[in-house]
Amino acid sequence: MSNGFEAWTPEDVIKHNNRIKGLSNKVIPSQEEKPKKVSKYRNEKVEINGVKYDSKKEAKKAEELEYLEKAGKIKNLERQKKFVLQEGFRINGHKIREIAYIADFVYEEDGKLVVVDVKSPITRKNPVYKLKKKMMMYVHGIEIKEV
Repeated sequence: MSNGFEAWTPEDVIKHNNRIKGLSNKVIPSQEEKPKKVSKYRNEKVEINGVKYDSKKEAKKAEELEYLEKAGKIKNLERQKKFVLQEGFRINGHKIREIAYIADFVYEEDGKLVVVDVKSPITRKNPVYKLKKKMMMYVHGIEIKEV
């Protein structure tokens, strides 16, 4: 039994759906034509030397730390290092994912491990971040340096 939709093109489906929703018969613009999405915290992602950073502030901090490493002031600089705060587990047949914190930068200075996170005043107030910051101190004995 035929329902009459076999010959419809994707554009026909879009036009039909738009008609139902009360929209015009215009085809929805492609991904390239859509306006650029603004990030949650209004930060602008940047790429420097092939490395992508979440913000201009983070990219600037990376350049500063790379300079310090070349000058011998710090060593073993790492980006986006993951720290597990609680291992994943199973309970009643359900898998519960691990809780992890991903540091923007980690390096050694004077024999001590330093964890740096680039934060705006708004993101410093994020309840999940505040909890993970406390868990970093409790689980790993590491205080996050915010810049």
